[in-house]
Amino acid sequence: MFTKGYIPTIEQRQKQSLAKLGGVPWNKNKNLSAEHRKNLSIALSGRSISDETKQKLSDVHVVLGTKPPVYFGENNFKWSGGHNMLYLRKKVLVRDNYTCQICGLQDKEIMQVDHQKPKKIFPELKFNLNNLLSLCPNCHARKTKTDRKWIAQVLKGRLSDRGQLK
Repeated sequence: MFTKGYIPTIEQRQKQSLAKLGGVPWNKNKNLSAEHRKNLSIALSGRSISDETKQKLSDVHVVLGTKPPVYFGENNFKWSGGHNMLYLRKKVLVRDNYTCQICGLQDKEIMQVDHQKPKKIFPELKFNLNNLLSLCPNCHARKTKTDRKWIAQVLKGRLSDRGQLK
């Protein structure tokens, strides 16, 4: 048995690898519950696969004669109607000269972009340049806090989307 800090040699690793060849995996023919599959999906989300693995997957489609699904353009899960938020962010920061529109702080490294009208209430203004403004992190946090309270009131039906009491 290995002790803490011990690094096996290449020969030992090869012997261990050969010893496992032909063995039956512990999870062969085991059915996972729906909850377990969901937890695995959450745990594995965001992981990327290597170029070699991508090539192997592509080769399988060639051998089977099937086409892989199309994941670009409107079929991509990240499709935002042709708008690129990073491009819009840069455009807003340049327009505002990297200056906070609330306190006037000018710092190119920390500026953030926020929606004047929350996109949860006004989704049609999500990519509108006139609805975006540059804020420092402090002002952004304060504005987000007040926006969340306002959004909760609107969603509960106590306020109209213009801010007046109903």
